Amino acid sequence: MNNTTNTTSTVLLSPSDSLLTGTFTYGHSNNFEAYLKELGVPYLLRSLALLASPVVTISKKCPFESSVDEGCLWKIRTDTIFRSHEAEFKLNEESTTTRMDGQTVRFTFKKEGDFKLIEKQTNIGGPDVSTDIIRDFSDSSKMKVNLHVKKVNASSVFYRTDKS
Repeated sequence: MNNTTNTTSTVLLSPSDSLLTGTFTYGHSNNFEAYLKELGVPYLLRSLALLASPVVTISKKCPFESSVDEGCLWKIRTDTIFRSHEAEFKLNEESTTTRMDGQTVRFTFKKEGDFKLIEKQTNIGGPDVSTDIIRDFSDSSKMKVNLHVKKVNASSVFYRTDKS
């Protein structure tokens, strides 16, 4: 008989956390190609990215039932017809991942207020580039994404496809 206990549970999310989690489908973007070019993404991959209609799923699991984010494992999964990417992280802790363009990056997420997840990415190897990605969930029907690299700003809007 197995007497092990699984201590990881899905937390009942606070109202603000329920806005930060869910499934979001791409709506539109502004200046995204210039952003990708400034990141150093090759032309062919930029062209494919502009054709993609990503679906982003954000989830959160915590080691115990609590409304505090400490120790919680977040996951952001992005699916396109070309590629998929998944990043797991804890808030305010540095992690590494390989982006869809093949670039390995260090990244850190922090939560700002109740409605924003802010990601800072820095390349490991390759061009010396950092980018800030701000995901804003203040409107419960969508996720607004603001992207900044060097002097280039871009934005995207994703519409919630699940019920919050």
